[in-house]
Amino acid sequence: MRVCVYCALFQSVCVFSLCFSVSLLSLSLSLSLSLSLSLSLFDTCGSCAFLLFISLFLKPTISFSLFLSLFLSLSALSLCSLSLLSLSALAHLLLHLLERECVYACVCVRSSIMVVGGWRQMAVRGGQAVGRCQQGRGLRWTLVQAGGLQEAMSKPEPTIVMSGIQATGIPHLGNYLGALRNWAQVQDPASPNAVKDAQFYFSVMDLHSLTVPQEPQQLRSNIRDTLAAVLAVGIDPERCVFFQQSQVAAHTRMAWLLACHTPSGELNRMTQWKSKASQQKTPSLGLYAYPVLMAADVLLYNTTHVPVGEDQLQHLELTRTIAGSMNNRYDSQLFVLPQPLLTPAARIRSLRNPTAKMSKSDRSVHSRIELHDDPDTIRDKLRRAVTDSLPGVSFDFQERPGVSNLVAIHAALSDRSPEEVASELAHLDMAALKQEVTDVVIEGLRPVRERLEYWRSHPAELEAVLDRGRVRAAATADATVQRFEKALGLQVFS
Repeated sequence: MRVCVYCALFQSVCVFSLCFSVSLLSLSLSLSLSLSLSLSLFDTCGSCAFLLFISLFLKPTISFSLFLSLFLSLSALSLCSLSLLSLSALAHLLLHLLERECVYACVCVRSSIMVVGGWRQMAVRGGQAVGRCQQGRGLRWTLVQAGGLQEAMSKPEPTIVMSGIQATGIPHLGNYLGALRNWAQVQDPASPNAVKDAQFYFSVMDLHSLTVPQEPQQLRSNIRDTLAAVLAVGIDPERCVFFQQSQVAAHTRMAWLLACHTPSGELNRMTQWKSKASQQKTPSLGLYAYPVLMAADVLLYNTTHVPVGEDQLQHLELTRTIAGSMNNRYDSQLFVLPQPLLTPAARIRSLRNPTAKMSKSDRSVHSRIELHDDPDTIRDKLRRAVTDSLPGVSFDFQERPGVSNLVAIHAALSDRSPEEVASELAHLDMAALKQEVTDVVIEGLRPVRERLEYWRSHPAELEAVLDRGRVRAAATADATVQRFEKALGLQVFS
């Protein structure tokens, strides 16, 4: 907490409270308290008002009580920002000494917000929580009923996890170990990486796939295969909301509303835009603006956490920037600012070029292992994997990228560290290393491949799962976009 230090004007205030209590048996004098607060509220740049209100309640078991409190507001000569001394320590001291309930006053003027006592920021009115208050916006309700505030503070903000994958067809091993397996783990209560007591939204982002030219028939096949693959890796549609992005109309509505408030300079700085645009002769507007659609995907569901890789952190930061800008501009808590959810993720590289990541865009099918590959195909691809002629096995991506990539695959599928695997396999030659990794990959992907084939062969069940997910996703997304439209002034008669 910042305190003005320039040209301080010392002021003192004493507040006296006298409380009388009468019980059925006797009348006694309970407590008299005198507080002295020293404040520094004025500097050469100017400061404004300071508001403090602390009240003491007696226990409700006492049959009759009389409550009296005084509060003062101090004003300085100029109007600018607010400076506070350490009220939190004072509040905790009072609670400790008096062992009574304490009514807290929230103080917020223009650029500062504080909730006395160290609780999280919450806007309250009439003892009931009405929303979060972010830095940069004033809080107009200062007197709070103790019971209402305590009830509001006892209800933590829900954790909402949201993520998506582009509809590129059957995912490869890199997609699985880098993202999809983590999705399954965070929503699985039995997993050590589980996010407890959370709501989950997972989507196949087919609209994002349109940023590059698509053949309609191939796109339909890719969407079906991606949907089936997400369920195959272990996503439970009973624990999470699983849906197809284009089937929830609020995504495109929200994207347009956000795009109208996003400066082009923010999009120009996106490194992925620069990289992908250089690979196309005439990059589309959709490719340029797809980070805004990504922001809409996240913000629609009041998302608190997003599982992302390092290459997506810049986009998530843009989402936070857009959300914060809207909250400030429209003087309202419209959007939650999402945080990255960092989970253990292996970075798997191409089998043919281990200096590049494994990718669907690689023309060589031998560069990647896809989740529907049978054991013979996996064995053939790994036998062709690039290694080196050095003896033994070690883990060093700088010196031995090919060998290290195989070690990383083995480690990820066996839930061990690469260093541990390299130490155990140090005596093997390259042929033996490839055989060892092949056995681990075949066994590790077997249950995924079996579930994938099931969902691909049962399209009616897959469609039913998506219908349920669409309804649940639309209920939340529509409410969010309507709230935004109301703040913008688009809802005229409501």
